[in-house]
Amino acid sequence: MSDIYNQYRIHHIRPRFKNDVESVLFFIANSICNIGKLAKEEFRTKLNASIRFYPGNMNLTEKTINNWRTEISALFGLIITDDRDSYPSDLATHLSESGNLIYFFQTFLSNFQYPGGHLKPHEVVNMVSHGIRFKPVPYLLKLLVYGTQKNDGKRFGVSKEEITHLVFNNLDVSKDNISHELIFNKILNNRNKATLYDTKGDVIRYAGDILDYMVLADLLDRKLDGKYYPRMQNIDVINAFITNSTFFTGYDDFYSTNTLTSHIAKHIQFDWQIYSTQQTITFSSDDTYQSLFATEESASESDERASSQLQDEATLPLTTDIIEQLQSIHSTDVTTKRIGDLGEAITIQHEKNRISKKGRNDLIDKILKIPEKYAVGYDIKSFLGIESDFSHIHIEVKSTISKNKLRAFTFSLTPNEFEAAKSHKDLYFVYRIFISSKSISMFVIRNPIDEFKKDNLSLSVSNGAQISFTENSGKWEKVLI
Repeated sequence: MSDIYNQYRIHHIRPRFKNDVESVLFFIANSICNIGKLAKEEFRTKLNASIRFYPGNMNLTEKTINNWRTEISALFGLIITDDRDSYPSDLATHLSESGNLIYFFQTFLSNFQYPGGHLKPHEVVNMVSHGIRFKPVPYLLKLLVYGTQKNDGKRFGVSKEEITHLVFNNLDVSKDNISHELIFNKILNNRNKATLYDTKGDVIRYAGDILDYMVLADLLDRKLDGKYYPRMQNIDVINAFITNSTFFTGYDDFYSTNTLTSHIAKHIQFDWQIYSTQQTITFSSDDTYQSLFATEESASESDERASSQLQDEATLPLTTDIIEQLQSIHSTDVTTKRIGDLGEAITIQHEKNRISKKGRNDLIDKILKIPEKYAVGYDIKSFLGIESDFSHIHIEVKSTISKNKLRAFTFSLTPNEFEAAKSHKDLYFVYRIFISSKSISMFVIRNPIDEFKKDNLSLSVSNGAQISFTENSGKWEKVLI
């Protein structure tokens, strides 16, 4: 084996919003689900308008907006397009309804492979002609878990450069599936020899993308040394990836016949869309919570977490005490069928503590979760608690769970919620809750319709409303749990 491989540079579409990918995907999933099923051209027009509505996109060229749409569609599987119509995939619907970005990336990565329909047809043909048939995520997890075992249980990490040149660009891996044990030994040998790798961004970016998506899927940690380490506290989910043997088989018949053409590959893309948006690994509904709130043991990793701790006033750091409270909330007080349940549980506890601090313990038991079956357009009934005014208020909770705190302030209202906001006016509140691996933050908007009239937020009406807000739209609240 040579020290460095450059036999075939594996690549894929790279979204131009990669540095903001969690925020963008959540926003676009909501937009797609608000649009629903439409003829392809009409769907495209409406989605372009939604993409332009994303904060900072108003002045983008139409070409750039089109690129956003095609990248989202091809790589992340949020849209299904047949001969006539486009419509939300199951993956888009789940993300929009649950706000669970960690689950989204886990599902996305469980299906991701080379070749795949995320590539242009001629690139699929080229990969098949080279014999490439490779799912990178299970392979990388096998490598990292094996390295950790060989390292006496101390987590083994790898760099983008090592994975690029010893895994992604190595046909022994992508074509012949050489064992991860041999690659582990090669990594150690190269380290001992101080082997130099090509570190240019356009060379290492594709392996880097997959490693970064694995961080967002809560499978890896990226530490201050630039290396990626397995989240061994999430070993059940990691093992589910490792033992997952599913492959998209649409190209299989062409490896031996060498008859695949771009036309045929394009025709196969619809089958890829269906495959790539399905859940091929079953994850427990509690896996997200147990993994996200799991803490590291070593002092160095604890320091790393502290160094990146968010400091704004509304942030509640995830201390051990808070983690225990969160686990208690989701396991006993509220079912865990979706992330919204956790946000609602946090909100109920916050409201009870807020009203208690106002000296009205007699009202605490009257702070209620409204059953969904009543479809009243809000989740929780509470009390205003401003000076001596304890009027009933109506709270709609919008929650997301992600590795990083979302940077884009967006949410959507269903038609019922939008009508309730118009009806209840100053007594209607939206609690936007951001749950990440480091903190919980809460932003409160009172009377979003009035804030729109004041130009403090943007609102796009389509099957409800898509809302983009700024810090002028409301205020950060200290989370009281």
